[in-house]
Amino acid sequence: MQQNGLRFCQKTSSLGDAENQSSSPRNRSRSRLAIEGRKVERSTFLLTDGQIDYLSTSPIQNTAFFGVALHSMNVIASENHCESPALPLRDVLLLIHYWLPVLLGWSVVRVIQHAEGTVCSQAGLTLLLAGIGAAYSLDRVIDTPEGTKMTPWLRGTLWGGVALCVGIIIFLVATNKIDHRVLGVIAILTTAGLVYSRLKRLPLLKTAVVAIAWTWACFALPFNGGVGHLPFFDVLLPLMLLIAAGCILCDLKDIEVDRRQQIPSLPAIFGMRATCLIAMGMAFLAAILALAHHRFGIASGALLLMVAAQFSSLLAMESLGPIMIDSILIVPGVLISTGIV
Repeated sequence: MQQNGLRFCQKTSSLGDAENQSSSPRNRSRSRLAIEGRKVERSTFLLTDGQIDYLSTSPIQNTAFFGVALHSMNVIASENHCESPALPLRDVLLLIHYWLPVLLGWSVVRVIQHAEGTVCSQAGLTLLLAGIGAAYSLDRVIDTPEGTKMTPWLRGTLWGGVALCVGIIIFLVATNKIDHRVLGVIAILTTAGLVYSRLKRLPLLKTAVVAIAWTWACFALPFNGGVGHLPFFDVLLPLMLLIAAGCILCDLKDIEVDRRQQIPSLPAIFGMRATCLIAMGMAFLAAILALAHHRFGIASGALLLMVAAQFSSLLAMESLGPIMIDSILIVPGVLISTGIV
């Protein structure tokens, strides 16, 4: 039976054999679904063959329950030796989550370019985006988060992305399309990327390093070492605050893993509610600074991030949370490119 893109198979069993039915893997999976569901929220639901009956009045709770139900359905299918879809939805969402920062890099460059009123180097912009793609793909392959099952398709796609991005970088450097002034920046950023897995274990350093590295890379690489008179309080500080707030909210999905591995992220130290308040405060400060200098693109992204911080359960979901946050951080570049601000 195929339902909503997921394939199920049902073992044949005797209807009179109640003992076999109660001890079957499918019924054990239903019990596990009930246990996991109660962790999300206290509502009544029932998993039957091909349908879910779920009673709740909250759309956010329904969204959180759907994530648990989708995971449990995959468990049921695997325990019954069902054939998996050729391209699982979970892998597609993870890939979008891993590669969406490339668009974020483009957005930050558009903000800086709009503020300075200058044109960036296309080779420098390509170098930046390829570097982001290579760094994030390699980090996910080498340092796979605990509890994330890396399928052969996803692992192969990420390695392919690394090879493509590294090839682009080598071509740009070998053909002298990159200004010599950015070679030092490339060396420093490469070193920071290689030791990132160790840096994130130092208290609160991960958020600061990510925000500074992102802003500096987008400021230096596409503009041949940096633009001339970009004010710190006008653009750079609001951007760093906005990126730092997004980074903090992205850590919500790893709160349990960080606590088990003793990684001192803000969610692991202060909990989800306090972390969301800290991120909202940083986004609010970014919005105030941006509005004071008429940077309405940055202000729009900051205000949207403050709204998103109200839904911590949604942001804590494996892929949907980070995708939502990165999409909000891309908003300033989209608004500028479309001429809205």
